[in-house]
Amino acid sequence: ELHNRAVKEFVTLDRESLQAGRIDVVQAHHRRLPPKHGGVGPLGVLRGEMARKIGLMPIRQLMQKAGPAVQALKPVFMMSPLSVAQFLPAGQIAFDLLVMDEASQIQPVDALGAIARCRQVVVVGDERQLPPTRFFSKVTDGDGEDDEEGAQVADMESILGLFSARGLPQRMLRWHYRSRHQSLIAVSNSQFYENKLIIVPSPYTAEAGMGLSFHHFPNGVFDTGGTGANAVEAKAVARAIVEHAKTSPNLSLGVATFSVRQRRAILDQLEVLRREHPETEAFFDAHPSEPFFVKNLENVQGDERDVVFISVGYGRNAQGVMSMRFGPLGNDGGERRLNVLISRAKLRCEVFSSITDDDIDLERARGKGVVAFKLFLRFARTGRMDLAGAEGAGVADVFEDQVAAALRARGYAVHPRVGIAGLFIDLAVMDPAVPGRYLLGIECDGRSYSAARSARDRDRLRRAVLEDHGWIMHRVWSFDWLHRPQDELNRLVAAIEAA
Repeated sequence: ELHNRAVKEFVTLDRESLQAGRIDVVQAHHRRLPPKHGGVGPLGVLRGEMARKIGLMPIRQLMQKAGPAVQALKPVFMMSPLSVAQFLPAGQIAFDLLVMDEASQIQPVDALGAIARCRQVVVVGDERQLPPTRFFSKVTDGDGEDDEEGAQVADMESILGLFSARGLPQRMLRWHYRSRHQSLIAVSNSQFYENKLIIVPSPYTAEAGMGLSFHHFPNGVFDTGGTGANAVEAKAVARAIVEHAKTSPNLSLGVATFSVRQRRAILDQLEVLRREHPETEAFFDAHPSEPFFVKNLENVQGDERDVVFISVGYGRNAQGVMSMRFGPLGNDGGERRLNVLISRAKLRCEVFSSITDDDIDLERARGKGVVAFKLFLRFARTGRMDLAGAEGAGVADVFEDQVAAALRARGYAVHPRVGIAGLFIDLAVMDPAVPGRYLLGIECDGRSYSAARSARDRDRLRRAVLEDHGWIMHRVWSFDWLHRPQDELNRLVAAIEAA
């Protein structure tokens, strides 16, 4: 009990410390604000422009004349590399820090202007996702595109790759927050991130309708000689979109395809169904911050939605022949495109496919992307994959075994070591009333607790992240269990019943 009070006090003080830091930043900014009544110099120019109704000064000219005043009022600028060159005159404004996000998609020539205006640079990006590329513009220009054959367009060097090649200090951001179910990121973690991600387990299993699911359409035909699309699959996806609009309009939705032509086929089918079901129109305007989309894999990076449908499109042709050509997946860097495509969902990802992993012959297909794609289809279909990271879960220790045995003796279904990589729930109690839902997560001060690097990690951040994902957590201390096992068991049972 004394230790519990100490932990609660630490959590409170740690949060107050963070809040105090925010206040310090605000006060520091306030001290640097220019005087309210200044009427000359850069501030005077800015006040004059603010008072005008017409004939406003161009932004570049305004920044040249009033840049110091603008920067004092708004010290943080959010701009694209092109906007930096367009609106900020060289030598007029300098920044202490430049942060470049999605740096894997920024060419060095575009980034140099921004870098030249800053004293320090932090480059944030993922070399395992899309680099700068001209592929998408190529396959959408003209009538003669053939993206299914896989245009040989080389990826261009990014500013992220340039900085990495220069041997600058690097740090991997291991915590993965987007996916609210571990199956949504399991393949990417295994195939692209060497099982180094810390993935937060979900309090729901696939039985509750979350995570990755697979819809197989064995009668689907990939029309290689005509439309270049799979009409059966496109109709199924369009119907699923309308059904989602009817049953889950509160969840944002995106549709990703492996080809431009499959995207067009889905949009054509969806247009027909939207005319037949006008009651669903409200859904398509219901999420302004995360609007509905249908995109192909080359331009889906940066998007995330509650639910994502993936339409594979590829399959046997009308003669029953499987060509083993998978468009850009077979090219160099195809695995990057797959990684982007399969990691867009937050709650649920549904795969629509006319083929399964058994249909892909790696002797005939080529490319790392195709190998990863076969594994992804297998995992989506069966839920099984050789996960080296899962070995890190180990087995429950003696203390956890005792707690689990005591709960099972009371009639509760208890699962040990719930999770797939990095972060595991020591014990989880199933909800008998709601299939697929964990009622309570139990933390023991065993191996996971002692392995934490700091008090903040083990006593605040871990629990905060789990509760944000929907877990109800309860802590059992080994010292209390050893000396008062019956009292601690009664407390634990009371927590389960209260949950």
